[in-house]
Amino acid sequence: MSRLSIKKRVTTFYAAVMLLFMIIVMSVFLVTLDLQITHVSQNALEKSVKNAFDYIAMPGDWLEISNDFDFYVNDVSLLVYGQEGTKMMGHAPQGFPEEIALQSDTHREYSSENENWQVYDLYTEYPNGTGVWVRGIYSLSNSKQTLRNVLVLMLLTLPLLVAITLAVGYVVTKRAFAPVRKIQQTAEYIMRKKDLSSRIGLEGNANDELYSLASTYDKLLEKIEDAFENEKQFTSDVSHELRTPVSVIISQAEYGLTQDDPVTMRESLDSILRQSEHMSRLITQLLELSRTGNALRSLNYEKFNLAELCEMVTDELQEQADSKGIQLISKLDRSIEIEADQTQLMRALINLVSNSISYGRDNGFVMVDLHRDGKNNDRINISVSDDGIGIAPEHLDKIFNRFYQADQARSKAKSSNTGLGLTMVKQIVEAHGGSISVQSTTGVGSTFTIVLPLTAEPEAKFSSI
Repeated sequence: MSRLSIKKRVTTFYAAVMLLFMIIVMSVFLVTLDLQITHVSQNALEKSVKNAFDYIAMPGDWLEISNDFDFYVNDVSLLVYGQEGTKMMGHAPQGFPEEIALQSDTHREYSSENENWQVYDLYTEYPNGTGVWVRGIYSLSNSKQTLRNVLVLMLLTLPLLVAITLAVGYVVTKRAFAPVRKIQQTAEYIMRKKDLSSRIGLEGNANDELYSLASTYDKLLEKIEDAFENEKQFTSDVSHELRTPVSVIISQAEYGLTQDDPVTMRESLDSILRQSEHMSRLITQLLELSRTGNALRSLNYEKFNLAELCEMVTDELQEQADSKGIQLISKLDRSIEIEADQTQLMRALINLVSNSISYGRDNGFVMVDLHRDGKNNDRINISVSDDGIGIAPEHLDKIFNRFYQADQARSKAKSSNTGLGLTMVKQIVEAHGGSISVQSTTGVGSTFTIVLPLTAEPEAKFSSI
């Protein structure tokens, strides 16, 4: 059974259930029919026997039987016996054993080789002390034959009903499992063609479990395709980012080897050192980004005061701010407690505030603002603002992409930025079920706003198990 396909197993189970149901229905029907035959025969016997006494009278010492007395009524044969059990009138059906003793007001059944009878006797005693017996005999042969015919008919039609049930069950099951076949074909096509853009694309009732499954698989395929494309882009970006410093290092090393002038050789070595440091920073941030991605798959949710975390971040970066004469301003709602991964949120805030300091105006300010969302009370906003060089409008929708740097807007700032910090911030925020946005004006400053739920969403909790 376990080797059969699901369709065949479901069809077999369906047919077995239907067969069992039909057998039970047939059995109940036959038993009910048999009981009904017995009940009808007994009623006919009693009624006929009791009505027979309406045509029997004993005005004196003799017995009078009306000419209207019918000895065969409603398929019941009637016989009249004297007080001592001597038959006076009537004829028993052929083959009936007449020696059967009389028993008043009792239903009995007798059988011979070819016949079945129901018998009912009734005794009545008249005022003069003389009694009369009336016996009714009802033949069950026709009824029993009908019952046997019905049984044979049922047994003959049962295989046909089973075959019809199997056929209908298989057709219904095949149609029900058609979406599964479509899912399988799509998966096989994707594996064969290596085309992640293919989708199952089932259309139907949204409440149908299989259509819901197909829709979920389409969303999963979309996520996988996006992840695959992101990895391809990531590999391309890393190659591009590393190619330039490596090329510079090689060219400077080759150039330095051809020079005898110590000053020229030192310049080549300085250039090699700068590019090596840049590569080291890039590799460090790549490792950090990778560790962040792994850590976000298993967030450690805990409840803590978010204002205290913001203060820890500003205290940590105070020295960096002092080096540029930047004033760190905190505007914090100290009543806000959040359920989140404290370590990851700290990393995100440190990246944002550090970025604002790096690209902020000397002797300017960086402000961290924490407050509840005015539109949604179960969410909070964290804003990091500066009065720095700002970001040009054409770069705003790209700054969260990996390796993207808005050079035109930030070329004046000397920074070790590799374009991975904001990507990591976005990953951390979205892993918590939040969002991040930016508003900026060139030459005026920038404001990064994080929106987070106060409590962990069920899906986020599940993904962290």
